[in-house]
Amino acid sequence: SHPGYNKFHCSEKERATFSLKENKKARFTIYTFLLDQLTDLKKLELTAKIVQEILGGIIDGDKIKLSRTTEPVLKDAFDILTSPEIKLSQLKRKPGNAEEDD
Repeated sequence: SHPGYNKFHCSEKERATFSLKENKKARFTIYTFLLDQLTDLKKLELTAKIVQEILGGIIDGDKIKLSRTTEPVLKDAFDILTSPEIKLSQLKRKPGNAEEDD
């Protein structure tokens, strides 16, 4: 449990019911939906934050220790960074659609 989050009280059964820890497909359904809602600026900010806080935290080794419990976070971070939804709208356009910018 995170000290700053999950401050509401719930039973272990409720916690297990709503946990997405073992359900990667459900997590990515949520990630995809949220990424589709972001502007290009917010996508850039999110990319920078993931790189700085997750990847940087693991590389530094002082903020995040690579372990069995943090490995899924790293995998999710890589999957988000390589997902088509995080690409900027300008980069998603086909080269033949340049006249839309005029």
